[in-house]
Amino acid sequence: MIGREFYLLAIALVLTIFQIQIGKLEDIRGLNTISIKNIDFMIFQKSLLAISFLFYLMRFVNKKMRLIDLLASNSFGIFFIHGIYIWFFNAIIIKLHKPLTSNSIFVFIIYATFVLILSLLTTILIKIFFPKKSKYIIGC
Repeated sequence: MIGREFYLLAIALVLTIFQIQIGKLEDIRGLNTISIKNIDFMIFQKSLLAISFLFYLMRFVNKKMRLIDLLASNSFGIFFIHGIYIWFFNAIIIKLHKPLTSNSIFVFIIYATFVLILSLLTTILIKIFFPKKSKYIIGC
């Protein structure tokens, strides 16, 4: 069965192909005349993509996912703690004179996952060791 999001994705794809065919790939800034060639269809495409993504996610509204629940219940603490880990890792990298200048998405994903896991573990440990004071320390 094809859902609503498929139709919205199809319309977004058609808008993208149409905009490529008319040769207009930049935004609308600096255009003085109004014609079909000067309309920026990408705003409609992005809106349709966002709405289709929301429709897709609506399928999971009533499902319980333990990892998502764990991240959600600790998100406030992760938000406050992750910056400390990023600062710490950057200080170590600078001390080692090995700048992390790789533009690799793989390196970024590993780095971000490592920071997220450490922040989550720190939040959980603070909640365990300071159950009554954790709200004052990390906000959750």
